[in-house]
Amino acid sequence: MNTAQGYFTLKNYFPIGKRFNFANQLKARYVNAEQLPFAFNQALGYANYIRGYEYNVIDGQDYFLLKNSFRFQLIKPKYHEIGMLKKLKPFSTIPFYAYLNVFYDGAYVQDNFYKQTNTLANSWQHGYGIGLDLITYYDMVFRLEYSLNKQNQGGFYIHLTSGF
Repeated sequence: MNTAQGYFTLKNYFPIGKRFNFANQLKARYVNAEQLPFAFNQALGYANYIRGYEYNVIDGQDYFLLKNSFRFQLIKPKYHEIGMLKKLKPFSTIPFYAYLNVFYDGAYVQDNFYKQTNTLANSWQHGYGIGLDLITYYDMVFRLEYSLNKQNQGGFYIHLTSGF
């Protein structure tokens, strides 16, 4: 089996005034193969997903994923000192700030080999919603999001990583 594949990732962050920002990410993968074992057919639903499709896997050979977030800084950075941790300098002060987030994600997965059982592949899928990003120690992010997808399935999701 001869195969070649390429990945591409581009991330942008644009501050808009003092409390607003816009961020986006573009990810793509291209696989050149006449046949691909199913185990190597991963596209979306693992580390890469469309918000609103957290419980879905969309496998395929090639994919294009676009994530967009428009954020408003709801709580400016505040620092809280914890007396009992004073001796542990890096941990004695807890930073905390929060963003209100509106997002839209879209993706296309090309599946040439397993499309009969992969109903979300080979068509544009998208999800959108609103969220609250809570940020603390070492940029740890706690995200609360409500999103809808193309199939009008909505859900409330909790994440412990940044949106992208």
